[in-house]
Amino acid sequence: MQESGELRPDADVTELADLTMAAIQGGLLLAQVRRRPDQLRLALRGARAALEDALIPLP
Repeated sequence: MQESGELRPDADVTELADLTMAAIQGGLLLAQVRRRPDQLRLALRGARAALEDALIPLP
């Protein structure tokens, strides 16, 4: 995405990947422990917000 110009040049792609994986793993763990799938949804919403923040706005 960065090479194709979709992400801001200053976006740290490694950080975004780590954040996304942490959200998935943490959300799955919380969903299993609490037996509530909305925990995964909430975690993924946070990861998506971080990714959207790193996108270059469309003209």
